[in-house]
Amino acid sequence: MDVTICKKIEPITESLRKEFEEMSLDQEDCLEEAKEKLPEVHEKTCGDGGAVSLYRRLLRLGYFWSNMSAEAAEIQSQCPTCQFHYSNEEVYATFVSTDWRTPFLEYLLEGILPSNSKNVYCLKRLALRYFVEGGTLFRKGFHGEPLRYLSPSESQMVMKETHAEECGEHQGKKSLYQCLLTLGYYWPTMKKDAADFVKTCHTCQVQANLIHTHPTSLQNMATPWPFHTWGLDLIGPINPASGGYIWILVATEYFTKWVEAIPLRKATVLEHYRVKHRRSTPYYPQGNGQAEAINRMLLRILRKMVFDYGNDWRAHLADVLWAYRSSPKTATGFTPFSLVYGTDTISPTELVVPSPREMQGSELEVDANMCAEERMVDLEGLDEARDLAKAKSQRNYQKMASVYSKAFRVRIFAEGQMVLKAVEFVRRNLPSPSKFSPNWDGPYIIREAHESGYYRLSKSDGTTLADPINGKWLKHYYS
Repeated sequence: MDVTICKKIEPITESLRKEFEEMSLDQEDCLEEAKEKLPEVHEKTCGDGGAVSLYRRLLRLGYFWSNMSAEAAEIQSQCPTCQFHYSNEEVYATFVSTDWRTPFLEYLLEGILPSNSKNVYCLKRLALRYFVEGGTLFRKGFHGEPLRYLSPSESQMVMKETHAEECGEHQGKKSLYQCLLTLGYYWPTMKKDAADFVKTCHTCQVQANLIHTHPTSLQNMATPWPFHTWGLDLIGPINPASGGYIWILVATEYFTKWVEAIPLRKATVLEHYRVKHRRSTPYYPQGNGQAEAINRMLLRILRKMVFDYGNDWRAHLADVLWAYRSSPKTATGFTPFSLVYGTDTISPTELVVPSPREMQGSELEVDANMCAEERMVDLEGLDEARDLAKAKSQRNYQKMASVYSKAFRVRIFAEGQMVLKAVEFVRRNLPSPSKFSPNWDGPYIIREAHESGYYRLSKSDGTTLADPINGKWLKHYYS
């Protein structure tokens, strides 16, 4: 047996490289040819109304290159005809006739096709899932059971009967949609119609849960220097009365947190002193959060003092103010007294058991010049202390705003919009008169919209409500 051994001088890898280089030259020619035909292929794809993508048609014709998908998508994105392609092809029937069953019935019973070639393609494709029995159109459900194809008027009647009539449970949009499918009904826009029907149900809207998110962003009440801005608020009526006094007028200075308070028999001080009342809006005093926080603090201290010393709360009002002014505030890090006078108060406790500060003060009292010099030092450092308090107050506001924004959902209403307002016992935080009482009342119409977040409402007959209301207590009404 003769064996001939053939030794090639060049490695096989080199031979393969040359062979692929020759093939790549041919492929480059084909690639250029395919790219030149892109407009022609796109015209055929565009003629089908976007039913077949340009990329898929190129694949069927045997073309492929690395960025073919991106180039095909870019061409179709710039073509207005390709963009006019609905994701839900069944909805095309709503544009063909007033009753979306008509095209299917005409085709299945009489063989009538639409005049538009695009609609012919869609109709033949979709009609595979439909059949007619006893003159009624049915759709083959995915679960195997037939679904009756309803007309627009029948769909509204079925939704009303299922959702709101005697056997209706006023279920949500998802439950209503699933219930209709279970009952064996179908129409092209059933999911959207179920959501719209539930959204516009009056009973569901007035019985809906309260909205606990904040409608507007947190407003910063910082002021540039001490005694620039004061806030006034009334506490009361207070029961029991103290010498005929049932109100407390509280004035809060927003920079130093200094507080003044006087008892009143009648709440007519604003008219008497011609003070312009800027509303934080009725039944939502939290809109003026700083004054409200101070009111709660004063009442808490006053309540404990009255418990200890009797019901004559008016006699202890000055003590309450002293206690409040001499305690450090979280917002500033200083006491209101120190930000006004440059030094802290000496408490009665320091007089009973002398503290180091009191002992040092006793030594200063011996020398009037040394005492005056020490006082001047306190006043020189007052501006710096106020700057530190202002910076800390700003940091504290930013921290509060960060927490506040987590429960913040914008709800802005425009004039002419219809809204529901929370009922009075909800706004006043009172017990519900009945377990079945609705949380919302209305609808009303927005007559005035103010930037500070409160609105004036009117009834459907045009009667304007006397009091404005905060946007927190409003929500959109859908009819």
